Amino acid sequence: MTKKEFAKRLNIDVKTLNSWEEQRPEVMRLVRIGLATEKHVKDVETYIEEIKNLQDIKI
Repeated sequence: MTKKEFAKRLNIDVKTLNSWEEQRPEVMRLVRIGLATEKHVKDVETYIEEIKNLQDIKI
């Protein structure tokens, strides 16, 4: 994800993102962990749906 995309995802300006990265690296680390966790949860939900769909297939 580019800085521009990351800033957009957080609904902030790229300048604000740069400032946060410089002045509050621990907060930015937590934000990145949160976004990665969110993606992981969505991936798991998709995987579960795929498994449910496979169970519906009649052989």
